[in-house]
Amino acid sequence: MDDELASFLDSLTPFAEQTVTWPTAKLRLACYLTDKTPPRRYVTSARAVVTDRDTVLVVQDPNNRHIMLGGRLEPHESPADALQREVLEETGWSLANCRPIGILHFTHIEPVPECLSYPYPDFLQIVYAASADSYHPELKEVDGYELGSDFLSAADARSLSLDMGQQVFLNVALGQSPVG
Repeated sequence: MDDELASFLDSLTPFAEQTVTWPTAKLRLACYLTDKTPPRRYVTSARAVVTDRDTVLVVQDPNNRHIMLGGRLEPHESPADALQREVLEETGWSLANCRPIGILHFTHIEPVPECLSYPYPDFLQIVYAASADSYHPELKEVDGYELGSDFLSAADARSLSLDMGQQVFLNVALGQSPVG
C-alpha cells in the first residue's frame, strides 16, 4: 500500500474484515464507517443501501439477492454520479439524500490478475446511504445483470444472507445503531 492510501486509512478502524473470492481474484476486504472522502485514484465503484422509510431496496442477480446496489465508475465520473447512473440502470429508481457512510477496502492477496482494469493491489468502493426518489421503469436496463428489484421490510432484508459489513451498513442507512 502506498503512503497516500495508508495515510487515509490510518485514522480509520475496520469494523469487519474477511476474505472474498471473485471469479478473477481472491481479495481481503476491510469495511469502515466514515464520511471522509478517500483518494479518488483508488475508488473504482460506488455502492448504496437504498431505503424508502423502513423498507430496503433489494436486487436479485443470477446468484443471489443483495442490498449493496451500484457499480463501477466510468472515466471522469464522480462516485455520486456513478451511483445515480448504476442504481437507475439496475432498478429504475433515482436517488435522493445520498450521503457517504463508509468504505470497502479491497486488497489483492494473489498475483495481479490478467486484464486488470483497476488499481493493484488496493482499491476502494464508497458506500452511501440513499433514499429512493422516483421510479423510472423505462430507464432500467432490460438485459442487465440484475434480474429484478423490490422493497423488503428491514426484518426481511436482514434475513438475507448478509455479511457483517452489509449488516452494519444496513443499520446505519436505516438510522439505527451500527451494531444491531
